[in-house]
Amino acid sequence: MKIRIGTRKSELARIQAELVGVALASLSKGYKLEYHLQQSEGDKDRNTPLWKLPDKGVFTRDLSELLLKGEIDLAVHSWKDLPLLEGQDTAVIGTLPRADMRDLLLIRKDCWPKILSSSSIRILSSSPRRMFNIKDFLLWALPAEIKTVDFASVRGNIQTRLRKLFESDSDGIVVAKAGIDRLLGAEDPEYEKVRQEVQSAISACYWTVVPLSVNPGAPAQGALAIEALKTRADLVEIVSHINCKETFSCVQHEREVLRCYGGGCHQKIGMSVLERPFGRLSILRGETNEGLRLEELKLESKKPKAPKCVQGSYWPSDDEEGSFFEAVPLESLSQPNEDAALWVSKSSALPTHWRISFDTICWTAGLDTWKKLSKRGIWVHGSSESLGEKEPRLLEQLVSPHKSWVKLSHKNAPTSDGMLLCPTYELSPKSEMPKLQGKTHFYWRSSSAFSEALKHYPQIASAWHACGPGNTYEGIKKLLGNDERLSIYLSYEAWQRDIMECSP
Repeated sequence: MKIRIGTRKSELARIQAELVGVALASLSKGYKLEYHLQQSEGDKDRNTPLWKLPDKGVFTRDLSELLLKGEIDLAVHSWKDLPLLEGQDTAVIGTLPRADMRDLLLIRKDCWPKILSSSSIRILSSSPRRMFNIKDFLLWALPAEIKTVDFASVRGNIQTRLRKLFESDSDGIVVAKAGIDRLLGAEDPEYEKVRQEVQSAISACYWTVVPLSVNPGAPAQGALAIEALKTRADLVEIVSHINCKETFSCVQHEREVLRCYGGGCHQKIGMSVLERPFGRLSILRGETNEGLRLEELKLESKKPKAPKCVQGSYWPSDDEEGSFFEAVPLESLSQPNEDAALWVSKSSALPTHWRISFDTICWTAGLDTWKKLSKRGIWVHGSSESLGEKEPRLLEQLVSPHKSWVKLSHKNAPTSDGMLLCPTYELSPKSEMPKLQGKTHFYWRSSSAFSEALKHYPQIASAWHACGPGNTYEGIKKLLGNDERLSIYLSYEAWQRDIMECSP
């Protein structure tokens, strides 16, 4: 059977179509694959800012029309480019596992002295979503005192936009990380030139992966859409065998939310949905055309929820109350090899006398740690966003796979995913423990604290407990012997709201 696959002419579009082709070939059904290249309306106009273009299908309509004419069998799109309303005669019938949905910020190394001296930064982007969400992020995320953030419009494929960055007076650019990853990961010799061009541009920049919690992606960012005629039941059956149901479901959720607000790339709205073993995480952030601010971080947890508690029966009663340990810095510390990548559990875990270059990969456990490190003049490349050290970093194309990862934490901290522990402090129990008598609901920031509390108050084993995902959850579950009374929350504040509102 011959399957004609249509896509846009850019290298990235061809790579994406070939990914679908490889998936179809893996079914070992002997399909003969043909690729048809088409220039889209959006490709022809490279000057108009993205938000001024017509909102429906400027990058996809031409391919959909080829489907209707019977000139191709499948069209492969970047799903975020498709109109939110499905066509009358065509439909997205499948997708592949999603690439990274985050954005990548690149700052020219040669512009850094100017940024420091002027306390201002100019970023290339034509996305209203990025301009709205990233502006505040830049004020705290970089190791510089940024007072002014300006944006300038840029159009073209990734290579063109990177060239424009170095031909302009702008300091940086924001691009979809999925596109960068796919270009750098393309192994066919045909793409060697573009790989080298992209790699050269990145090497001339400092980079950071923008957290989803401050800048969720465009709905469907990082996902491919495989479109076909609704009447082609044979293709629906074939594509069902390569379809990633998890990605499909998450993208449908994202697009439905954006549709509720009027939808389209003209909106200043980001929406990302992540499926994790502990539940579905939804991140919504931006502003509607009517000026309504949107900011929601929601977890549909698969874990049990505690019944409503009585006022005063939960601990800690506020985010700062109580601690079981003093953190005692270890002496005679040796700084890890400069080639090692650092995963920093909290800001104080990175000794102040260590000299960390901007090229040393520095990844933080959460955003509070990021903010504190950037104030110390340290370049942070990204964060696990309080989802645990097992949260995928997805840096295979930006960081050598042979690079060792070192976790900076306390002496007895657990590690995972082959990470090496570099203890920089030890936990010394305080002489006076927090008072936990009569408490029925607890939120823990570490399994070490729970273990220490259990020694002094063994009765709390039958109470209701909560924590964030990751090693803390795994450690508490192990100590309890089960997770029947152990919940996962994204923050102390979310837990506090829930236990005061949910019904028994």
